[in-house]
Amino acid sequence: MKALFIIAPENFRDEELLKPKKILESEGIEVDVVSLRKGRIRGMLGSEVEVSKTIDEVDIEDYDAVILVGGIGATVFFDNEDVHRIFQRSARKRKGCGCYMYLP
Repeated sequence: MKALFIIAPENFRDEELLKPKKILESEGIEVDVVSLRKGRIRGMLGSEVEVSKTIDEVDIEDYDAVILVGGIGATVFFDNEDVHRIFQRSARKRKGCGCYMYLP
């Protein structure tokens, strides 16, 4: 199985990415993290994540689940056609998809 996490190019919610990513990887699920740009991306709480693929490079056929990580930076996705298209295709193919909200 393979999961896709979409994060904002800055100010994503660190725990909404890092905790579920760790859990999925511990279960043997391969995880890719993508954003609007490649390189080091800093979360709202200071964590840094290396992103090697942009959203427009995503082939939804490669993934079983798609997760949009929240945070104040995620507002850039409200009108992003690529992200909307990813979730529309995921829903049509009945792949797991959604937005993540961390509750301690």
